[in-house]
Amino acid sequence: MHIIEGSTNVGKYHSEHHLRTIFEAAAIGIVLVDLEGRWIEVNPTLAAMLGYRQDELRYKSFTEVTHPDDLAGDFRLFNELVSGVRERYVREKRYFRRDASMMWGRLTVSLVRTAQGEPQFCIGMIENITEQKRIEEELRRSENRFRMIFQSAGIGMDLTDLKGRYVETNRALQEMLGYAEEELRGKSILDVTHPEDAEIELAPLQALAAGKIEHFQMEKRYYRKDGSLLWARLTVSLGRNQEDEPQYMIGMIENISRRKQMEEELRESEKRFRAIFESVAVGMVRVDLEGKIMDSNIALQEMLSYSGEELRGFTFQRLTHDDDLIEELPLFHELITEKRKYYQIEKRYVRKDQSMVWVKLTASFVAGSNSDNHFCAGIVENISERKKMEEELLNRRKLDSLGVLAGGIAHDFNNILTVILGNISLAKTHLKPEDKLYDKLVEAEKASLQAKDLTRQLLTFAKGGAPILKAASIAGLIEDSVGFALRGSNIICELKIADDLPPVEIDEGQISQVLNNIMINAVQAMPDGGKISLATSCIESCGEPDLPLRPGKYLEIVIGDEGYGIPAKNLVKIFDPYFTTKAEGSGLGLATAYSIVKKHKGWIKVDSKVGIGTKFTIYLPVSTHKYREAQQVEEVPITGQGRILVMDDDAAICKVIGTMLRQFGYEADFAKDGEEMIELYLKARREGTPFAALILDLTIPGGVGGKEALRRLVQYDSNAKAIASSGYSNDPVMANYQAYGFKGVIAKPFKAGELSKVLAEVLKV
Repeated sequence: MHIIEGSTNVGKYHSEHHLRTIFEAAAIGIVLVDLEGRWIEVNPTLAAMLGYRQDELRYKSFTEVTHPDDLAGDFRLFNELVSGVRERYVREKRYFRRDASMMWGRLTVSLVRTAQGEPQFCIGMIENITEQKRIEEELRRSENRFRMIFQSAGIGMDLTDLKGRYVETNRALQEMLGYAEEELRGKSILDVTHPEDAEIELAPLQALAAGKIEHFQMEKRYYRKDGSLLWARLTVSLGRNQEDEPQYMIGMIENISRRKQMEEELRESEKRFRAIFESVAVGMVRVDLEGKIMDSNIALQEMLSYSGEELRGFTFQRLTHDDDLIEELPLFHELITEKRKYYQIEKRYVRKDQSMVWVKLTASFVAGSNSDNHFCAGIVENISERKKMEEELLNRRKLDSLGVLAGGIAHDFNNILTVILGNISLAKTHLKPEDKLYDKLVEAEKASLQAKDLTRQLLTFAKGGAPILKAASIAGLIEDSVGFALRGSNIICELKIADDLPPVEIDEGQISQVLNNIMINAVQAMPDGGKISLATSCIESCGEPDLPLRPGKYLEIVIGDEGYGIPAKNLVKIFDPYFTTKAEGSGLGLATAYSIVKKHKGWIKVDSKVGIGTKFTIYLPVSTHKYREAQQVEEVPITGQGRILVMDDDAAICKVIGTMLRQFGYEADFAKDGEEMIELYLKARREGTPFAALILDLTIPGGVGGKEALRRLVQYDSNAKAIASSGYSNDPVMANYQAYGFKGVIAKPFKAGELSKVLAEVLKV
């Protein structure tokens, strides 16, 4: 390296040698450049850097190895250097290697002057920064990609310093909050946060800035520029520098206002549903797929006498009557396996007090967002009253069916009894009381009258039958029934009969039968003795749903015992015909009582508890007519005269009635049906020998009966005096004969004296 030639100074030689050593061994490229820009000397490092030999680069102009785009800058700076404007400059530029590849270098050029201060040459230091530039380019590209993502992201993003001040925000966040970027820059995130949420956010922000946590997430409210609120989900992460120290915070902000609105709407919907759920009159319930109750409304809780807490966790299987569970379980299985959408069933639930309530259940399957959220919904309607009415209707139908049979039997039996009782009463008229046979006839007559009572009991069941009502006092009837039922028993009766009881509209015989049957049941329920209580009072019905009576005044009779009591399973059947738990019982007693009271437009109900006793309550309508005490008179046949026409299809009955009439002083003629009766009646009028009265049987099998025959007859003679007679003493005509044109009525069987009395009353009118 010849910087100063011709020097023989030893010190200078050593200095030059030392510089040469540095020049040759330097790890960076070194070049000496004359004032015209030619390379005078290059060190091995620079030659290797550019792919040349050292001698190949000597005397080359720097312009030959410089990228054309960088030449303008080089010329300007080099000229400034050699002209003394600057002493050195540093720049980054591109060099061409020998193989035409490019190298980035960081060039530092200094001017070397003579001792006199004149520019002598330049020295350049060249550092290969190609890799650095490559990394910087990658960083730029990466930063550009990040910026594109940052700015084009569909959610808000921000960079803040460690104090929570905005450094940079993306367009999504700016649009979300209604601010321009420069308006947000430098603003604290707490300045645009709802105060309540700012208090919550402050602590995690401080912990993040201190490096105690790496990120946090929260839902918060932002204030927009216009003052409105926006709900967002904020996720904040900590950014660190190369020394792993906290440097900045990155926030991601998702607008969840719509979701929050939907959640609020859902909450409002749930409130409305809950209000409906709790206020509807029918029961509502949710159960899981195992049948366990998840929720129930007040109506169902009151229906079952359980609280909501008590019901929660119960299974419907536990609450359902065993007999109904057998039917429901397959339906429930089909429901939860989605083989059916819903099912409907009438079933019994067991209340907390173990009593039963009938319900109509409509159960449906409700699919949740996933299988864990599936459940079944039930609407539970209390149908106990309807079931009670259905039981009533069923009882009535049973009674009606039995009545058809019983009525036919009673009719035929009464016809036979008419012959028997009529002949007995006739035979008695030929004997004196002291005759030996007279007592036998009296006994036979009593037996016949008892048989008459039996047919009357059968006829109580007859379809369409009606009691023969009249105003009567109930007090004497009650006392007689109590005396009869308790005769010879070890039972005492506590009577509480009000003094001012009004008369009731009843058939005394039928109501006596009701009282007797209930009293006898009470006696049989206390084989070891006990007490029966019987009390009466007057009540006013206003049509209450639990007391199916028309509005008005009613006499209430309450009969209670201290007997065994009736099990709940039997309580609903005690009024069924032929239902009995007694080995020697007929099952007709209470069924008869039920039928009689219903036909009196009254009501009978029963309450019972096993081991405590039973209480029957009877309601009978108060009469609007005045009651007059009947006088007992001796039954003596009344004689008369005139022609009597008897219409009956039974020859034996015609014979005995004919004998009775003749014994009373009348003439008797007979017709087998209505058509023959009309023909005989009109013929007698034409011949001038009219009939004084007619006795017409209401039922003529296969022919015209008494009611139709009289309807036709009055077209010819409106003054015909007809007496209705029937073995169906429950026939509506018998109870209200005047409405059908009859002047009198006599029920089979009857005694001679009864017939003579009716005839006498009809003929004197």
